[in-house]
Amino acid sequence: MEMSCLLGQQEFEGKRPPMMPTGRTLPSFRPYEYSPRSGGFVDRSFLSGIRPQEYFFHYLIDTAVKTACIGYLQRCLMKHFEGLVVNYDLTVRDSDGSVIQIQYGEDGLAIEKCTYLKEQYYPFLIANQSTILGQDEYSRIVDICGSTKEKPIIKTLKKIRAWRKKLEI
Repeated sequence: MEMSCLLGQQEFEGKRPPMMPTGRTLPSFRPYEYSPRSGGFVDRSFLSGIRPQEYFFHYLIDTAVKTACIGYLQRCLMKHFEGLVVNYDLTVRDSDGSVIQIQYGEDGLAIEKCTYLKEQYYPFLIANQSTILGQDEYSRIVDICGSTKEKPIIKTLKKIRAWRKKLEI
């Protein structure tokens, strides 16, 4: 709608943009002008281009209001979370010891301490693929690849290595 038709009425704190003591919503409008444009109605689209006044109403006011709302929400969340602690048993507890979450991150993994998949681990992963994945995931991969043998996987790995070497990654 905004791309091809119009942006519509812009709101500031749930109302049309207020008039200043001079009787204008913006200095570019005449005093006490009550046209839809001066009240924040944007009758143009992004496709046709918007006027500077419409830009001000749509972007600057909207951005300022949303930034303030998001900032306030973040402040409230941080105030509520400041008493939470991750204990040695991986439970998340508040200041009086009540359990908030049984296991930190729902899986107990600290993602910053996890190693990323590196090329030196490929042979180990290929050799132990059924054990690592579990039977359900392993059977899904077999359905996709069409084989339980490691030859198609090694072949694909060689193609990836050749492609990376070609692009010098």
